[in-house]
Amino acid sequence: MNSKKKIQVNIDGTLNAEVTTILDDLGLNMTTAIVAYLKRIVATGSIPFDLALTPRELAEKRLMMVLEDEPMSANVISTNKELMEWLDED
Repeated sequence: MNSKKKIQVNIDGTLNAEVTTILDDLGLNMTTAIVAYLKRIVATGSIPFDLALTPRELAEKRLMMVLEDEPMSANVISTNKELMEWLDED
């Protein structure tokens, strides 16, 4: 018997918008992408991607940790976006 099961996931609105934009460009919707992901788990017996920070994410994380010790930056920077804006300032 092949009955369908409904799953429900709560995600951040920004993440949803970013993913939806990319999936639209690929001609996919969220359901199709999630089903493809789940099928890859079954086919490989594992998560089909590396669960590690990218070199850029790791560098940003380390920089944020260093900036936490800077009294001035603590009041200015709390997100990666704010960090990038702070680094781009003259």
